[in-house]
Amino acid sequence: GTVDALTKDTQAITFRVSVTTTIPRNAVYHLLYEVGRAGNVDLKRNYDATILLELRNVISRHTIVEIAGEGREQVLREFQIAVQDELKRLYVVDVDQVQISVEKMPASYVERINQAMLSQAAILQSERDRQKAEIDARTARIRAEGEANRAIEEARGRAQSNLLEAEAQGRAIAIKGKAEADVKTMMAAALSANPSLVEYEKALRWDGKLIQQNIYGSAPVPFFNLSPAR
Repeated sequence: GTVDALTKDTQAITFRVSVTTTIPRNAVYHLLYEVGRAGNVDLKRNYDATILLELRNVISRHTIVEIAGEGREQVLREFQIAVQDELKRLYVVDVDQVQISVEKMPASYVERINQAMLSQAAILQSERDRQKAEIDARTARIRAEGEANRAIEEARGRAQSNLLEAEAQGRAIAIKGKAEADVKTMMAAALSANPSLVEYEKALRWDGKLIQQNIYGSAPVPFFNLSPAR
């Protein structure tokens, strides 16, 4: 059945208690004639009184926090042992099983527990939000660093490509200039060594028009010297 007991800090808790016993043969006379004056009715009354007394004794030594918190199993175990020992001592019976559970806690305590749970839930949610914000910030930073590194590499690649292209163009221009200079040098040397080649070059470059500048009277028309070189 259910019984009420006060804690060390005067909090009323309702418990559900069930006790199963075995009566040995040598205990029958003691139970019927020395303990239970009116038979089974008195036996049950005596059992119940002993169980209730032991429960209240044990619970009165502990606070509601101990009973409802981490020490709960230890408190209930303490009651089970006390019931077994006392029933054995008073009634010479074997206790097979003692079951006890908290049926009802004080409303004020339940309210405090609910508020504490809500506060704890809010703290946990706040911590989860903080961790998520940190992860998001870290992810954003990594992404930004990656994009910046890619941009730097792309810029470096373009700069390197432009540099190589400029170097190639510079080398090409230098080679072309050297080639043209070499050609001019070789041409000048050839013209100096072979005067007829000069006249040949004039012929190649002539546009077909007669030169009329600076011609006066019977002055000869300047033209190419086609006489063979000697």
